Amino acid sequence: MTRSGRAVAGVLALAVAILAGAGFWFVAQRGGETPLARAQDAYDHGDWAGAEAAAHAILKGRKDDPGALRLLARSAGRLGQDNTARRLFQRLGTETMEPEDHVVLGLGLLREGRVDAARDTFQFALQDNSGHAEARYELARIEIEQGRLASASRLVGEMDRNPKALQWVARAGVLLGVVRDLIMDPEDAVEPLLAALKSDPGLVGAMLSPTEARKLLARVLLKINRPSEARAQLEIVHRDDPDLETSWLLSRAAIQLGDKAAAAKALADSGGYGRDRPEAFEPAAYVGAAKCAECHQEIHDSQQSTHHAGTFHRPSDLAGLATPEKPVADPHVAGVLHSIQRQANELKVVTTNGDRSYEALVRYIMGSGNHAHTLVVAETQDSGLREFRISYYRKGPVWDLTTGHSTVLADPHEALGQRQTEDTLRTCLGCHTTNPRAILAPELKRPEALDRGIGCERCHGPGGNHVAAVEKGFADLAIGRPRVAKPSAVTALCGQCHGVGSRNIAQDDEKNLLRFQSSTLPRSRCSTATNEAITCTTCHDPHKNAETSPAFYEAKCLACHGPAPSHHAALASSRRASEPVLPETSRRVACPVNPTQGCINCHMPSREGTMPHTPFTDHRIRVHRRAPDPKSTAEAR
Repeated sequence: MTRSGRAVAGVLALAVAILAGAGFWFVAQRGGETPLARAQDAYDHGDWAGAEAAAHAILKGRKDDPGALRLLARSAGRLGQDNTARRLFQRLGTETMEPEDHVVLGLGLLREGRVDAARDTFQFALQDNSGHAEARYELARIEIEQGRLASASRLVGEMDRNPKALQWVARAGVLLGVVRDLIMDPEDAVEPLLAALKSDPGLVGAMLSPTEARKLLARVLLKINRPSEARAQLEIVHRDDPDLETSWLLSRAAIQLGDKAAAAKALADSGGYGRDRPEAFEPAAYVGAAKCAECHQEIHDSQQSTHHAGTFHRPSDLAGLATPEKPVADPHVAGVLHSIQRQANELKVVTTNGDRSYEALVRYIMGSGNHAHTLVVAETQDSGLREFRISYYRKGPVWDLTTGHSTVLADPHEALGQRQTEDTLRTCLGCHTTNPRAILAPELKRPEALDRGIGCERCHGPGGNHVAAVEKGFADLAIGRPRVAKPSAVTALCGQCHGVGSRNIAQDDEKNLLRFQSSTLPRSRCSTATNEAITCTTCHDPHKNAETSPAFYEAKCLACHGPAPSHHAALASSRRASEPVLPETSRRVACPVNPTQGCINCHMPSREGTMPHTPFTDHRIRVHRRAPDPKSTAEAR
């Protein structure tokens, strides 16, 4: 062998030796992988039982191994063994808790129905800027259930930016789509839903199934007039998992596309899906009350003259608002003064609290003035909104503490008013306007933003499909029709604003419940004994202000409680077309105290509730065991 050949051979031998050594090291490392590492790997891949068994095996030799104890606690929690998990975590010590530990405990609390405790636990997991995706996801789900939609949106949005949370992209996208639909923001709901379905068509572990997600995506697309894209999503569902709702949604896409024949076929295939839910809102764009007036002028004009239509104002709308001539002393906090001043078309409020002064401009005014006006103010263009601490009450008239405000200030700034979150403001606007999104996002220039307070589409739903259906001569009117809905559905619709909803009010808290007639009426025997046949529209026409004559309402009472021969005739003459004729068995005997009059003052008296200077008619119809308010209830309506 030549000298150069021997050199090459030597180099090759050295290389082989190095590679062999590296291979030996690799094998040694794999073979020497610790049992705890292997157990952790099983846990990381969702093999909870395997991780639990491995942890038990380690603890047989080292019973106090902290790593094995922690892994055993986590695995037990993941397997639903919540008491075991808690005992093990307590043994390790709460000061050593890691984000994953809090998540496991939080999931256990959810299984036990302890939602508030679970929420606190997930928040612990996110301390110190933890990017734990599952903690954010579960906390966001709780926030949605409890109405904190803005918080849920932020939590899920932050998941998208975490590179360690790629497996959660689909779940986060679905959740974000749900939240944005709930806050009536269909424009921004489309992208996360599309991204979720693209990243994981099976949506493993997501809040919605692929079918449910595609139907939601179709609905939000229809709400922003993108019917071709909506139909494409629905056709996937119709091919893979057909149902009646999908056919009905396909009819809506066809209506928007102007395809009358396709709309008719899809509607026939839906098996009466929409017909059985006449009060349901259509997946459509809003058109505004002015558009409704083109065909429904008389009803429009009547409704727009009601208190409903005057529940929301901008400062320029209320030139006649009776502002106080001099500063008003705070009714509960000494040394605090409030003044309201006019500046051209604006209203300015000034609150002084000792040596501090707060100035703000009025952005919105809530309330028709039939009971009260409440101001929503902002100190600067970019500052948060506050509900002004004092409100105008018509009965007096007087400026007094705004309903729901504390008599004690949490901080000096609260003298100006309570800070409003995105969610509280949306809730307020949801009952004072047609669509809160149109007010909160004026740049969208939505037509319903021009409505005066509550417009037609607040109760009938968006009218875009209806307009298209009428223009094409489609048989289905494609609009919410509460008039032909079941009485319980009507009460629920009215209850969106006139009911307790998510408010934390006990059923026996009568003073608080007085304001929420849709929650108290169903508790009346008139309702329970007739399978909820008695509803809000039995006595009230939503297109008109409430009647003020007690005799008008007594006629409604006597339709059922009058003499037997006149029962059906009286009811037929006094009811609206949509109201059911009650069965003869529902008639009760005439009142033994006064069979012909006085029903309202005895059984639905006017009572003082928690809203200052504002008595309400008690809609829980019953025999009152104490003397009723001698005043007429007419003004309390």
